Amino acid sequence: MDISHFWAELLTQVSQFLAQYPGMQTALDLAAVVTPLALLLALPGLCAMAAAGQQLAISRQRSAYAKAARQLSMLAAILGWILVLAGALLLYDARNSGLHPVCAAGRLWSWALVGAGTVCASLHCACWRTLQRWALLHRLLAALGGIAAYLGAYMLLAALVAQGQADSGIPPADSLQAMLIPGEDSLLWNAIYYLPALAVSMAGGLGCLWMLLRRRRDDFGRDYYAAMLPWVARWARNGWLFLWMILLLFTCWSVIEEAHEALTMPAQDILNHAIRLLLWLIPVMLWHIVARSAAPMRHKLTLLLAQLLATGFLVPFYMGLIWG
Repeated sequence: MDISHFWAELLTQVSQFLAQYPGMQTALDLAAVVTPLALLLALPGLCAMAAAGQQLAISRQRSAYAKAARQLSMLAAILGWILVLAGALLLYDARNSGLHPVCAAGRLWSWALVGAGTVCASLHCACWRTLQRWALLHRLLAALGGIAAYLGAYMLLAALVAQGQADSGIPPADSLQAMLIPGEDSLLWNAIYYLPALAVSMAGGLGCLWMLLRRRRDDFGRDYYAAMLPWVARWARNGWLFLWMILLLFTCWSVIEEAHEALTMPAQDILNHAIRLLLWLIPVMLWHIVARSAAPMRHKLTLLLAQLLATGFLVPFYMGLIWG
């Protein structure tokens, strides 16, 4: 059987199966969006954690931080190249998709910035031993990689908001500068407040899973992982706690405004807000368990569940960018 015919037939059967279950198709579509978004947001955070680990290795005179920094630097380089290659394919497929010119330029610049950040992260990882004598320059590479990746993530989110406006019939920004500077009613504000906390927490969560995956390859001893895995988990926990506090602030503000306009507010609405807040507090508690554990390597399912729940937050985060 011809291989192309085989794959075409397989894709047809998969499409027919998914057509019978619209909910599954929707879930797969959302996963196809939030998974790369989680990786993109984690990239600048990983660069920041790698630089912080190197600094702690010097200030606290503990080589374990340098080893952790190298592991995180390797993860940043791998994720960066995955994003660069995937982004190149998407740009190639979208060249005739009718995107607004400013949005297309924004996506191209986003890809270029992520590529620049990936090059810096790769040099930071590949030249680890070569740059040991130039510690400041070495950390500067990680910092530059994180800054470039962060700007690339921000530019992509701005392009998504602008394209959503164009699809809704609202004239988008007529220049990159106007697209990047949101107006008072811009949906981009739904991302700006959460972006730093998301970058830190996504990086911390993925860093924990990466350490679990590299446990046998990087056999640094039980004491190393007993100390460094909680350190990475604290990054995830603290970043998510900061995000949750921002969410709490905006939720309280929304409840006050709704109550002021309607003069009263049903108890069921208040209960729904409280349930959502408690739901997004779960990742904090799960990462806190690992951060305080004397045997963190035993909490594999805890770390996986925390990361899945945190990634689930990106669904309403993404919806807020395109629909408000």
